[in-house]
Amino acid sequence: MGGKKDISLSVKYQGFRVLKYEYEEPLPEHRRRKIGHFNYEIGFRPVPDKETLFVRMQVDLRVGAPKGQLISRIKTESEFRVQQLSELVVDNKFIKLPDQFLTIVFGLHYSTTRGALITKGAGTLVERLIMPIIPPSQLVPQGPVEYRE
Repeated sequence: MGGKKDISLSVKYQGFRVLKYEYEEPLPEHRRRKIGHFNYEIGFRPVPDKETLFVRMQVDLRVGAPKGQLISRIKTESEFRVQQLSELVVDNKFIKLPDQFLTIVFGLHYSTTRGALITKGAGTLVERLIMPIIPPSQLVPQGPVEYRE
């Protein structure tokens, strides 16, 4: 970060919520599927002046093929209180959070979303098509991220 000293971040998990959950009954030819195709997007929105970081994720579950029938979609959000978040803002436009920090908060959010999808999908095909476990470091974006408050 161009000569700045390392900053020690203090983090408190404020909570998790499901923003939206959708389910569509699979077509008859897909009802016995054992493999689902999961596509996800994960990102964050910092609010430095309030020392808050929101992590959001959307997961789409398709059956039949990677572009097959969409049977489920979940959108989730976690809120974290992060002391000294404003000190990571660069040029009032970008924020660079330490990769290790993002690995932790993204990993926590991913696994919580995974559990929420299993819970919301109880009694449906979603319950049998479990979202894979992945290394949280795969979720971390490279370089500074532009943000808008």
